[in-house]
Amino acid sequence: MDIAEKQNIPEVVLEREMHKTDTIVLTFHGDPHLLNEPVLRVRITGPEESVLSSVTGSDRIDASKTEKDRVASGDRVFPVFRQNAMIYGIWSQYVSHHGCACCSLTSLLAAYCPHYRDLRPNETIEIVERKHFPEEIWQKNYQKDLSGQMPVTLYGISRILSAEGIENEYVGAFQDRKALSDIKDHLRKGLPVVIETSRIRRGRRIGLPVSVNDRRYAGSYHTMILLGLDRKGHVFFTDSATRDWAGERQRLKKDDLVSLIQYMFPRKRKNARNLYYDHRWNTGGYIKISRSGD
Repeated sequence: MDIAEKQNIPEVVLEREMHKTDTIVLTFHGDPHLLNEPVLRVRITGPEESVLSSVTGSDRIDASKTEKDRVASGDRVFPVFRQNAMIYGIWSQYVSHHGCACCSLTSLLAAYCPHYRDLRPNETIEIVERKHFPEEIWQKNYQKDLSGQMPVTLYGISRILSAEGIENEYVGAFQDRKALSDIKDHLRKGLPVVIETSRIRRGRRIGLPVSVNDRRYAGSYHTMILLGLDRKGHVFFTDSATRDWAGERQRLKKDDLVSLIQYMFPRKRKNARNLYYDHRWNTGGYIKISRSGD
């Protein structure tokens, strides 16, 4: 039995399609009311880039396909978790306060590694982080009071993904305009990007030095996954936090990429290898995910 049926986890679909011969776009299928659930499965379905060019209009979602068939055809299922759902056992308070990176890492591992298909954020902390990080570093982070326990950095996420066979490129330092082009090109290939945002918008247009603390995407700092573009160029992205501006569309949001980049920030210390957050200068940037991992 499928885990969505077994645990009654709701699911929505983003269907891949080729648009204008060189861009993979995503089309939403499902009940928008489900997007405020504490756990949501986002299934990206349809052929991946290598075969999309031969897809015809008749090749749409086939409900009769088995789970195995759908995965073989390029499906990725991203479970998206609400941080403050308080369903993570002894880790519920930590996930509620600091769990955005853990939730995003869990989503990626579940989507790309079959043996992690049923992974939950508390298991990512207890099993996956301990598997790939030195025990003394893991203990040092989680033996602190709750306020001092920090999330995994983007470097730490990239390190775990690589160790689990998921090809990725961590881009720490970036310039806004180049990042906009780079991220958009990656999304146009149908491949996700992990980003980190701050509560501060750096200007109404890319490059302006104006800073506005409006917390659109983060209360402090926040990790999310960009899944792809729609036909108008807006970005679908996962979000473990609830934002008033998004209404009932919480776990799967959609917004303008330029807006998101205004809240991103580059890593200042080029050689920083911190696994857990300790200073803004030691994290930031974005991670481009490739197709490996199955």
